Amino acid sequence: MATDGKRMVPMTCYQTAQEKEQEKEREHKQEQKESRFLQWLRAEGATTADLSLANFDGVRGIRANSAIVCGENLVTLPRKLTLCVGNNQPCPFPQFVSAKFWQQSSMHVQLALRLLYEMEREDSRLAPWLQLLPTSHADKPSRWTDAEVQQLEVREGN
Repeated sequence: MATDGKRMVPMTCYQTAQEKEQEKEREHKQEQKESRFLQWLRAEGATTADLSLANFDGVRGIRANSAIVCGENLVTLPRKLTLCVGNNQPCPFPQFVSAKFWQQSSMHVQLALRLLYEMEREDSRLAPWLQLLPTSHADKPSRWTDAEVQQLEVREGN
């Protein structure tokens, strides 16, 4: 890990020029997805505080670009951009899962089913967001060490 004077910057060692080029291509594709996502959010009526998408040593997240004021709304989303489930809600997609299974499932399972259903649809209204979801969960915050969490802290004077 190196520093750019203000923050820790991940360093990657490459074995070949081909691997380096492949990494650059992956990063470019990710930047394109993120740009489409942010454009989609604005077009659909979402608002955010002064935030940006960021990568923290390979872990994706959100960075505050300025001080956050206590009580400030960081993100406001229209309901149409959310996945919601409720008590006794009828099965919204009987072609995907039976109504009986839906009704017997916990709200956590129902939410997971909604996510899976949206991911299977080519015409999902949530496609720009779904394309950003990780394909692996090895970098979950619950698996971070104390040292990794401390790397996210901004230190005064740096």
